[in-house]
Amino acid sequence: MQNLETPRLILRSPTPGDLPALAKIYANPAVAQYRSHSNPLDLKQSEIALDIILAHWSDHGFGRWMLLYKNSHLYKNSHLHKAEHPQSELQLIGHAGLEVSPNLQTVELNYLIAQKHWGQGLTTEATREILRYGFNVLKLPRIAALINPDNKASIRIAQKLGMAYSNDVLLYEKVWRYYSLRPSKSDIAQG
Repeated sequence: MQNLETPRLILRSPTPGDLPALAKIYANPAVAQYRSHSNPLDLKQSEIALDIILAHWSDHGFGRWMLLYKNSHLYKNSHLHKAEHPQSELQLIGHAGLEVSPNLQTVELNYLIAQKHWGQGLTTEATREILRYGFNVLKLPRIAALINPDNKASIRIAQKLGMAYSNDVLLYEKVWRYYSLRPSKSDIAQG
């Protein structure tokens, strides 16, 4: 399981110990409103969601990375070299990654971030690195994203990433906007 890094984030593979932080994020109604099941999750439901994330990694060797915010108070005030800095002191603020989607017959980009970190560009930063990984390392021919039509922020993120809207899809008893992206020649050349 490969960890990724951006200027403000460490993206690491999930562990069962992520449950308390994820449960707090999943319990927020504002975060839940655009998910396939738009109700906040309780602790048991959060545990099931984390088990699904862990199983995807086990089955496919990739999945949703946990987003650890390097610019948290503890990290900014640390005098330790980053290689010596314990990741346990970094704040888990959500997850983002790639998932095999049998319903779409492709790999789907999926992300979720704690409400207090919205509007800071962190999701775009994380997903750019994930797309790079998906195209250059996994050699995926296409990556898709399903976005709730009311989720204007996620639509803007997809557009910033260069994803193109193609059509609406009915899935999980909801209508979703289907965006997708294929690797560019420059992406392949960097891999």
